[in-house]
Amino acid sequence: MVAAVAVRTCSLPAQPTLSLRSRVTLSIATPENERMVRAYVAALSRDTQAVDDLSQEVFTRAIARADRIRDPDSPGPFLRGIARRVVQEHFRERRKRQTELGWAVAALTDNSPSIGEAYDKHESLQRLADAVASLPLVSRRILEMRYAEGMTATEIGEIFGIKPSAVRVGLLRIREQLRRRLSN
Repeated sequence: MVAAVAVRTCSLPAQPTLSLRSRVTLSIATPENERMVRAYVAALSRDTQAVDDLSQEVFTRAIARADRIRDPDSPGPFLRGIARRVVQEHFRERRKRQTELGWAVAALTDNSPSIGEAYDKHESLQRLADAVASLPLVSRRILEMRYAEGMTATEIGEIFGIKPSAVRVGLLRIREQLRRRLSN
């Protein structure tokens, strides 16, 4: 004898469908992407105090531009591209503040050259800063590591995963690019 079992069905409320923009935003704002962006920004900027602000700016821009992402399932390249631009802007602004302050201090100190000489030096430094700013981010970072941080080609090569000879050739080409830009 087969017993009849009454099956009670209940209907669940329909799940709201998310717009493409909302789905992309959710795929961008994950803890994994947050860690990746923070690490990437920290590696590019080497400014530990600014990492939080710069990372926040990356996500703000990414969400505002969510409709431009090519592959919503893999937002890494999209986020890294935005992060590169955010860090570039950070460096430009910081360099601008430092250049203005440096010129003012040099012009006001007692042992500084004349105002005309200080201005000429400022113009030369500004041209150099503009030439460096026009280089790709990786080239600027290599210059900074070599000359500002005093790292050797071997140390730089270890960070970028390339041979020291490749670093030296790269520095040679970067310096040549700067010479050409300054001679124009």
